[in-house]
Amino acid sequence: MLSADWTLRIVGEGRIRDAMRDADLVQVEYPWQVPTLAGWNRPPRPLVLVAHNVESAVAEQAGRSPRAIEAIRSREYEAVASSAAVIVFTSEDRLGLIDRAGARPDHVHVIPLGVDVQRTKPAHPSAKARAKAALGLEGKCVALFVGSLYEPNVEAAATLFDIAAQGTWKDLVFLVVGRVGERLRSNGRVWITGGVSDSTPYFDAADLAVNPMRSGGGMQVKLLEFLAAGLPTVTTPIGARGLDALSGRDLIVAELPDFAGAIQSLVDDPVRAAEIGGTGRRLVEERYSWEAIAHQRVALYKSLLRAA
Repeated sequence: MLSADWTLRIVGEGRIRDAMRDADLVQVEYPWQVPTLAGWNRPPRPLVLVAHNVESAVAEQAGRSPRAIEAIRSREYEAVASSAAVIVFTSEDRLGLIDRAGARPDHVHVIPLGVDVQRTKPAHPSAKARAKAALGLEGKCVALFVGSLYEPNVEAAATLFDIAAQGTWKDLVFLVVGRVGERLRSNGRVWITGGVSDSTPYFDAADLAVNPMRSGGGMQVKLLEFLAAGLPTVTTPIGARGLDALSGRDLIVAELPDFAGAIQSLVDDPVRAAEIGGTGRRLVEERYSWEAIAHQRVALYKSLLRAA
C-alpha cells in the first residue's frame, strides 16, 4: 500500500498530467498517491485528499508492526501536508488526522458519504413477498447483513452466529449477503449467500437489518443502505460511526451483549419497527442522499477555488 502510486504510472503519467492540466481542482481518494500527484500538479491547483480512514490507526487495529505503522503514519502526514484540504467522513477521523498527521483543524472537513435514495428504497409488500418466495424464505422474518471481504465485516458476520444462538425466535433467519460470508458456513438460523451480482433481491426480502460491527474505521455505507431501504436497523456504536445526525428514532444502537434483545424488541413490536424504518428512510433522504452530500462538497470546492 505504501507504494501504491505505481498504479498511476500504469495508467500513464502523460495522460494523468494532461487531465490535470485541464482541471480546476484535483481530488485524490487515498493518501498513497498524493505525493506523486502533488509533484505532477504544475501549475499547482487545489489538491483535495479524501481520507476514507485514519490509515495509521487502522494499521494499529490490525496489529501491524511498529515499523509498518510508522511508515504509514509518515505517508499519511506527507499526504495531509501536500493537500489544500482533507475530506473525512466522520468527526472521529477528523480528530484522528489532527492528532496523528498534524492536520490543522481548519484544514479537515467532515462531509459524510451518501447513498442513492432512488436506487435503494423500501420494497412494496408484494415485492417483498415475491423476493422471499424466490429465495425460499416464505414465512420467515429476515434480518439482513451485507458486507465485502473485509476483516471487520467478517468478524461481524461471525458474531451473528453467537447472536442467533441467544434468541428463541421461531421464524427469524439471519441472511448474510456478499463476499463477507466466503469463510463461513450456513446453519439453520444463519444463511450465507457468498458473493452476489445484485443485492437488491436480498434487500427486498429483508424485514430488518443488523450491523454488529466490533472494529473498523471510517463510515458504514451499508448502514445508510439499510436505512434507505426502510429497514429498521440494529447496530453497534462502532457500526454507527460518522452518522452524527442519527437518533433513537431512526435506528437502535446497542452494545453486543444487548444486541439479541434489541433485535427481539423489533420482532415483537412490528408497529415500532415500521416507525423506525420510516424515520430512518426520511433522515437519509434529507441528510445523506448523494444530492445533499454533493452540495456540501461543491461548497468546499468553490471556497478552495476562490482562495487559490
